[in-house]
Amino acid sequence: IGAKLLPNGAVELYYDNSKKFETTSDGNFCYGHLYLPNDAYRLKVGGSYDLQIYHNGNNSVIQNQTGNLRIEAKTGELALNIVPDAGVALYYDNSKKFETASGGVEVTGGMNLTNNLSMPDTAELKLGTGDDLKLYHNGSNSYIEDFGSGQLIITSNGSNTAFNTVSTSG
Repeated sequence: IGAKLLPNGAVELYYDNSKKFETTSDGNFCYGHLYLPNDAYRLKVGGSYDLQIYHNGNNSVIQNQTGNLRIEAKTGELALNIVPDAGVALYYDNSKKFETASGGVEVTGGMNLTNNLSMPDTAELKLGTGDDLKLYHNGSNSYIEDFGSGQLIITSNGSNTAFNTVSTSG
């Protein structure tokens, strides 16, 4: 059988007596793979082909023409949201955790590093709502600067705490 045309019903297409395609009242079914064997071919979805998926010969591309590009982990649970001309946000269990912004990135929640946090000379690690505490290296010297209203307190849980000071005067 190559094709079945059912009265007031489905159209079925077969290859070697195995059904490969079927029309239904609300669309169609493809039994097997959908091949687009040429880099010029695209899967186009939407009234104006707003979503296109294709391979351009070098890269695989998902192209969205309208609104945000959203990837959901399951129905209604956002995992990735890409906003055109703006940012990209990653979600964990539908809760935003990482977002790109015009000034860099924003992280919501804790951040566990499996390696070092490396920063170039003159980059500052700023802590506190008003950047009250700064740690940095200027290329020659290392600094801890406290601009807060309270005290700078350094504590240790051991008896082997040592502070070495070097005179900076000349």
